[in-house]
Amino acid sequence: MADPKKLQARKDRTLRDSLSVDKGVVRAVEKITQYSSGYGFGARRRLLTGALRLTRGMSPEIADALAACKEMIGYGKPIEMYVKPDPMLNAFCMKNPSGPTIVVLSSRLLEVFSPAELRFVIGHELGHASFDHFGIPMPHSAMVEDLAGTIVSRPVSLQLYIWCRAAEISADRIGLVCAQDPEAAASGFFKLASGLY
Repeated sequence: MADPKKLQARKDRTLRDSLSVDKGVVRAVEKITQYSSGYGFGARRRLLTGALRLTRGMSPEIADALAACKEMIGYGKPIEMYVKPDPMLNAFCMKNPSGPTIVVLSSRLLEVFSPAELRFVIGHELGHASFDHFGIPMPHSAMVEDLAGTIVSRPVSLQLYIWCRAAEISADRIGLVCAQDPEAAASGFFKLASGLY
């Protein structure tokens, strides 16, 4: 089992620590939380109506890939997997405030990715969940405004975007560990970045 903390990019960790105590970032995150609270988790409701929640019986290959990734990095929290009808290669992860972490894969991704490439993608998304990259929602935190304009200053906003890139590197490292095949990880990364397959 790999220790995710040892795979986390240093810049991800250090910037996250400094940004999470910045007054502007704290206010922006509070405002985002205020906007989204009180209505339940609308993103999950939209998924339940516009995507298919995957179970082991429906897709044992995906369930096995998810279980392998969780075991490799010691991720013990519950996860719901969804497939969304989409002709683009896409995957994303969402934090559910009162329930399981949600991982969404596009239908096209499931059609063209090999099992090892799929483990890379699932591992990447679990990396975001492991490191709680949702704690500072991006790009919303850098853009949220009040009457005086954006809450986060321009220099801090730039730091947020740098942290965002470092967070992607951390998630890619987790994906590489989960894929257990550097060529498949590179191929999956290239397919996602370029849209070519």
